[in-house]
Amino acid sequence: MNNKNSDEHGQSTRAIFQKQHERLAADGVALERIRKLYSAEKFQLPGGADWFKGKNCADIGCGNIGALLSQLHSWESKSAIAVDLGDEWIPALKKSLANQGTAKDWCQMRSGSVLDIPIESNTIDFVSINGVLIHLKNMGDIIKGFNEGARICKKGGYYFTCYGPCGGLMEGVIMPAVRNHYHSSPDFKALIDNICVESVHELIDKIVGDAKQYGNQDLDGECLKSLFGTDFCVFLQDFIQPSWLSNECTPEVVEGLYEANGFTDIKRIGGFVKRSDIRKYFAPLHHDRDHNISKILYGSGYVQYIGKKS
Repeated sequence: MNNKNSDEHGQSTRAIFQKQHERLAADGVALERIRKLYSAEKFQLPGGADWFKGKNCADIGCGNIGALLSQLHSWESKSAIAVDLGDEWIPALKKSLANQGTAKDWCQMRSGSVLDIPIESNTIDFVSINGVLIHLKNMGDIIKGFNEGARICKKGGYYFTCYGPCGGLMEGVIMPAVRNHYHSSPDFKALIDNICVESVHELIDKIVGDAKQYGNQDLDGECLKSLFGTDFCVFLQDFIQPSWLSNECTPEVVEGLYEANGFTDIKRIGGFVKRSDIRKYFAPLHHDRDHNISKILYGSGYVQYIGKKS
């Protein structure tokens, strides 16, 4: 494994998400949606939110939004350690946490990599590595990063990892092709890199105007605009700009990683994600992984797990 290449790949990915997270943190609707993704019920721990009281937590690859961290603070966790590459994310995360009402000195922020987490072994009650491992350079790095998160987790503690969608028509065929096109087409790359609400709404105005002028059709432009906000624009960037290895992180592979690191009570986490943009029409199919159309479109579905270290 070439550590230099892995480090360069990580820094490039970190820069991508730095920009994305700044946009999301500044958008109240998007930030609230992300916060709600981290409900106490989601983690299925004994006692719900009360389990976190007095616990030491870590968010590895934390980014600069702080949605999970602010939730951990509201559940009265004793402390948290936030880790990510470099240090440019730290001021933005501090600002976002302050805006969410998090105590100033509650969270330690450390520069470090998921491949070499700067935390002592067996010291953390709750470890989260959310959406980080799939953006590493190769499967060897994914295994190493997973093992690092397992290392810092206490015996009796819980380890949450999230990998995103796996397989199906969307992630198995369409999105890989879109990512390849992003890297080969300067025009498409510029479109995705600069996509914003204003540009999307301008396009909708053109579509509505041309439909009326040339086809004498009345389209509901305002309805269309309500389906495409900042959250959706960043979603497109998230799924196109960085590299993805989510297809390799099948439920079977992830469960095997937990078992190999001595975890028990391994649970796959699901839940309905309430959306306000165009994705609200697809959220039910994401939730019902057993539906035939869901399997065709999304394969194994969204992969995220939690396990207890024994």
